[in-house]
Amino acid sequence: MAKIQELLKDKTDEVDVESILTRNPWIKKRNQKCILSPDSDGLLCGLFLSHYLDWEIIGFYDGKVCVIKDGESCYNDDTAFIDIEIYREGIKSMGHHMLSMYNNTLPDDWEVKFKECIQPNLERGYDKNNFDKDAVFQLAENLINNNISYVVVQGTTGESSTLEINEKKIVNNTYIDAFKNKVPLILGLSSNNTNYLCNEIKVTNLDGFDAIMSVCPYYNKPSQEGLYNHFLKISQATTKPILMYNVPSRTGVNINNETIVNIYKNSDNIIGVKEASGEVNRIKQLKSKLENDFLVISGDDFTMIDAIRNGADGIISVAANVYPKIMVETYNQMISDINNVKTLNDNNFVLNEFINLIFEECNPSGIKYALSKLNLCSSKVRLPLSEISENLKSKIEKFIKKHPPFN
Repeated sequence: MAKIQELLKDKTDEVDVESILTRNPWIKKRNQKCILSPDSDGLLCGLFLSHYLDWEIIGFYDGKVCVIKDGESCYNDDTAFIDIEIYREGIKSMGHHMLSMYNNTLPDDWEVKFKECIQPNLERGYDKNNFDKDAVFQLAENLINNNISYVVVQGTTGESSTLEINEKKIVNNTYIDAFKNKVPLILGLSSNNTNYLCNEIKVTNLDGFDAIMSVCPYYNKPSQEGLYNHFLKISQATTKPILMYNVPSRTGVNINNETIVNIYKNSDNIIGVKEASGEVNRIKQLKSKLENDFLVISGDDFTMIDAIRNGADGIISVAANVYPKIMVETYNQMISDINNVKTLNDNNFVLNEFINLIFEECNPSGIKYALSKLNLCSSKVRLPLSEISENLKSKIEKFIKKHPPFN
């Protein structure tokens, strides 16, 4: 009972009936056969369907034992299970007994095996960890319309560390569908276990992704030699281009320029580094030691302007999720005519206050709340992250009202 109450907390019974009927037209067809769960809900459903749609009740199934009329089969196209889910391809069913009550996540092949299953708890949004596909398509449309160059999937801002394996597959496929080859996609794949990461890269379906981004191993704080060997080994696990990611504030280790140069010289597919150490001077030094085809991408919104002045090839930005137009225009303006924007710096940049706000408590809690105010996604985050304070929400709302992203 406690589990049910937790799932129903702060929820309503609002269900998009029209959407359900559109996706599952079989539910309103007449003269079908049904197998019921032998409880009050199942019996009531059976009485309703038999009376109004002339359905024939041919049996009962309690999850273990199925009893049906002689000569009938539960595998016919015109037979549906009512008030219980059947996790099997090609079976029509409607119920709430299994998925949300006993499992935390959707199965890997949900869209195949549950194709004709109506799951009420998911229709009501009771599964609080359910992946919001619609939000991805909304975000994609906004980013594409504002001419972003590429998108990173399953980075820190995407809460990749809290996604389970089957969820990651769903996320990957959804982003591929949403962007439809309109912009390149980079997939985040990282671990502080080198052998595990190599195997993950090998077994992950990388079709639809143009490159991999991989962060420096975190927590175990490897030496520069360890970092060198780590990236060299994962580069041998794939032919996809790899973008290294240096973010000492999160990993506890800072890969130095010499190590980056050595990795580049001894690998065939390490194409660049997302540099988020905040040390913008090292960008110019790194660019002077490497060939022009090696990319140094700023990964730090706070120092983006100075990073570009020091030769950064672009930015992978958190703030760009809300303000893609400003970020794109600012970058293009800087690289086309640096002299006309020589007074621009990170302190007087129009988004400076916003950048400080979204990182004030934690990322991605701040940016997700900002996106929620634009109706682009939910503000919910998974533990151990938490939603931002009411005070910070108020400050972010105030900034967005003053600087509307869609103007």
